[in-house]
Amino acid sequence: MKKLATTTHRRPNGSARRTIAAHVDEAAVIGVDRLVERGVFVNRSHAIDAAIALLLREYAQFLGKEVCNCGNPGTHRRGA
Repeated sequence: MKKLATTTHRRPNGSARRTIAAHVDEAAVIGVDRLVERGVFVNRSHAIDAAIALLLREYAQFLGKEVCNCGNPGTHRRGA
């Protein structure tokens, strides 16, 4: 199975962030964009990051501790 290409970015604090490509339904994109427009999230990346953190918490029983340490999904709001 071929690995997907990703790009790694370093935050100022040294932690790594990776860019991945995903195909999502148009309705999901519209929903995320509305959350950003209404100030719930700063941008799409923060909204998707929060969604992934919630997903990983939901399925934490199947993952190791190092994978589940995703932070608080609510920390990506504007003004937070």
